[in-house]
Amino acid sequence: MWSSLQEFVPAVLKRWWATVPGVALGLWSLVGLFRATPQLAAWVWLAVFGFGLMLATFLAFHQARTARDDAISRADQEELASFRLVGKPKWSVTDAFPYNLEAGRLETIPEPEHWKGNPEINFYLAADFQAMAHGGTNGGYLYDIRWSVLNLPAAVVATVPEIPENGIGLQPRQSVPFKPTLYLRVEQMTYSNLRSLLENSPIDPVLLASYGRKGSDQPDRSELVLSRHDVLAALSAFEPA
Repeated sequence: MWSSLQEFVPAVLKRWWATVPGVALGLWSLVGLFRATPQLAAWVWLAVFGFGLMLATFLAFHQARTARDDAISRADQEELASFRLVGKPKWSVTDAFPYNLEAGRLETIPEPEHWKGNPEINFYLAADFQAMAHGGTNGGYLYDIRWSVLNLPAAVVATVPEIPENGIGLQPRQSVPFKPTLYLRVEQMTYSNLRSLLENSPIDPVLLASYGRKGSDQPDRSELVLSRHDVLAALSAFEPA
């Protein structure tokens, strides 16, 4: 309240000229008490003075509102430095083998007969996606980037991408692309159970990247939806006959 008065009162006083007619008429009436001058009713000069004071107050308010709108407009046009997850993840199966067999890379996957009977399987999947750090209008420094996966079924274990240890310094309008990889692991689960688990989940998993921005006390975040249908599409080649 006090700080508002400190700004508002000087702004009104700067419009002193708006009260000059009322003050002049008031002085004229005061002189009439001692000398023979045409008399004015008190309400006349009081009304003129009141109107001038209201005009000065309105002009001060108009200046404050204009300054506020200009500040909001500049803030809307100013783009802050940011870290964003973009594009659509590209899923692939890096390993898939019956639980009782040794691991085989994708190019040396066990023969199709090993999937018969809906055996328990170890699945290892990878999702390549894109991230972009952008310097915004004035550049900036991003730090403390942390990854997490939300809404993931308990049986699915995620390995999040590596975190840049030293943060990211950005020049104005500079863009720095990243191509992180997210890994998922499911062990000792039949294909049918895994498919049912994903299909019956109430919501798609979400990859979350949270980060700090130098000069701001509030962390920011970016999200990327991990479509269950895309995961199932990558697994469909291993459906038992």
